[in-house]
Amino acid sequence: MTYKSLESQIKTSLVEGRKSAGKKMLADWQKRVNAAVDKLQEPPKEEKPVKEERDYEGGMAKTQLLAMAEKAKQMADSLGEEEQLEAWIQTKISLASDYISTVHDVMMHDENKGRVK
Repeated sequence: MTYKSLESQIKTSLVEGRKSAGKKMLADWQKRVNAAVDKLQEPPKEEKPVKEERDYEGGMAKTQLLAMAEKAKQMADSLGEEEQLEAWIQTKISLASDYISTVHDVMMHDENKGRVK
């Protein structure tokens, strides 16, 4: 056997090995894709409704709102018109005001939104 014929056999073996490996990988990939498609086409399973325990979020929210109103009044009463505040305090007040305004608007203008029956 000559060097050239041995080299040719090795190259042929490598090419054939790559082809068969590629075919096997493609077949495995196609099986996985087909299984995924089959799973997507299955009708969804009926889920049992989750029974939620009754909690007292309304009472807790009311207590928090009243405490916030009291603290907000105390802070407002202690501030002078020309008094300067640190930037982080101004930021927190702005955020709190925005959050309360958003919740207020939702709760006052859409009786069902944000409420759980």
